[in-house]
Amino acid sequence: MHVQIRITQDGKIFEGEATLAEVQAYGGSSRKKAESVKNERPTKPAGAVDSLYSEGYFAAERALVDVRGQLQQGGYNFGAPSVLMALRSKNYLQRRGNKGSYRFVQKYPPTP
Repeated sequence: MHVQIRITQDGKIFEGEATLAEVQAYGGSSRKKAESVKNERPTKPAGAVDSLYSEGYFAAERALVDVRGQLQQGGYNFGAPSVLMALRSKNYLQRRGNKGSYRFVQKYPPTP
């Protein structure tokens, strides 16, 4: 459903448009999951790590500090523990090194 909005406040006029998607069928108990937009920015460390991987960032070994620096350049400010957990959970990454100095590298290149 396409909606047009026009709001007047203190003599100023604001206009906009929005496209709405059905998320629950009327009268039913089953819910439809809203389709996610493919070009939406990730909001969690795991999604941000996925983005770096798809760009080929992990073709070379990267230390945690390097990954956090790259994420910060993209505007993300995730803490070190949450980024480390995201990196460790990814099956496409291999962890090398010792505790406190881990480096991460891709096991295989991302598919286009």
